[in-house]
Amino acid sequence: MSPVNTSGNRIRIITLSRESFAFAVQAEIYEARSKNPTTYQRMECKAIGAICQICILPRMNQTPNLHEPTLADTENSLTTIFLRVLNSILTFKKTFLTILLIPTLLAIIVVLFVLKENFGSTSVFEPPQSSSPASGLSSMLGEGGSALAGMMGISLLSGGESDIIKTILNSKELHQATIDHFHLAEHYEFKGKFPADLLKAFRSNMIVNYNDEKMFELTIEDRDYKLAATMNRFVLNWTDSAYNAIQTQQAKMTAGFYQARLDSVNRRIDSLSKIMVAFQNKYHFYDPEVQLESGIKVLSELDAERSGVQINLQAEEAIHGKGTSKGGQLQERLNLLTNQIQEKNQGTLGIGLPSGMGRFADLSRQYYFLDREIRVQNILYKFIRQKIEEMQLGEAHNIKNLIIVQAPWENNKKVSPPRSAIVLLVFLVFGVIGTWVCSFKMYIRQESQSQDSAVGREWKRLSQLLRKP
Repeated sequence: MSPVNTSGNRIRIITLSRESFAFAVQAEIYEARSKNPTTYQRMECKAIGAICQICILPRMNQTPNLHEPTLADTENSLTTIFLRVLNSILTFKKTFLTILLIPTLLAIIVVLFVLKENFGSTSVFEPPQSSSPASGLSSMLGEGGSALAGMMGISLLSGGESDIIKTILNSKELHQATIDHFHLAEHYEFKGKFPADLLKAFRSNMIVNYNDEKMFELTIEDRDYKLAATMNRFVLNWTDSAYNAIQTQQAKMTAGFYQARLDSVNRRIDSLSKIMVAFQNKYHFYDPEVQLESGIKVLSELDAERSGVQINLQAEEAIHGKGTSKGGQLQERLNLLTNQIQEKNQGTLGIGLPSGMGRFADLSRQYYFLDREIRVQNILYKFIRQKIEEMQLGEAHNIKNLIIVQAPWENNKKVSPPRSAIVLLVFLVFGVIGTWVCSFKMYIRQESQSQDSAVGREWKRLSQLLRKP
């Protein structure tokens, strides 16, 4: 709104903004009232109307911005940001290219001429087969194998071979032996003072993995692919020899235990055999199944004969009455058979038959207990004797334990460094840095051109301070 000038009693309105216009109108009203009081009321009404028209009505007619951002607004914002970034890059393209190309060229030079290529030699081998002492024992004993193995102090589960191999491969002795054998201190051009740093350098080039197929993968990296393959073979042979030495030492340590157990089992077998012989001689109990069948047959025959005599006796008494001579003979025969049956139940049944059919169940229990104990002790004796012979053979022959699935070979394909990945990473990182620098310079330029920008003022002030000597 342009300012309105009035002559005489008119009001002079100066509008820099709606708020300042209201204060200006009030000031003109007081001035008019002091000059001409008669026209004060008419001027005041006109001024109030002008204030309402200019200050109040426009604000009442304004509607709040309830428009929610849509997908199109988002796309427009992203497009605007992209164009601003692109404009800033094109505006300061020399800066962008300098930031992007110089580090990228340096990275290319470094990966081509500074970083040395490493080659890898990989071997795959299977840990020694499980040779648990109780595995054969379990098959010989059947269902009772676990309990009996526990009595002997032997575990039926084996899995320590893999742990032993892992320990050997990660041992300092193996690593130090490899370093000394191949003079890796000179090969690596090691200039440190501490041997631990040399071990660390070698371990960084030796990788051991245990895959899902329960096999070991040994990889050794070096600048010389032939030397990498040779070191891999050396590590395999050293590991196998160390495992054999551990087995031999364990065999020597357990030989005394097995020998003591063998003597104890032998004495137990002798003792049980003597008890069994005395039991058989006392009760004539040799084969319960056969003797039971024979004993039942003898008693059945006696009982059948007794039943026949008893029937004849009853018939004689029913026909002729008691007290006859034939009835007396039948009664004597019946008493004789009854006494024989009682004697057979309490005494011997005859040659080759057990003594006392009435105690057959108890005698069978004792017989089977002794027989089972003798069988178990015999199995233990055979097993321990077999283990002693195996340990003796193991000490006499140095047998390889590792099963080589893939032997190390001279692979002349480099495994590191990843040159393309390094150059691409440097290119992307400094591309982002160059974009940020160009966008920042464009922002500072725009803020410096604005007179009311606090950022522009502070930037100019900073530039002046940096330029001062």
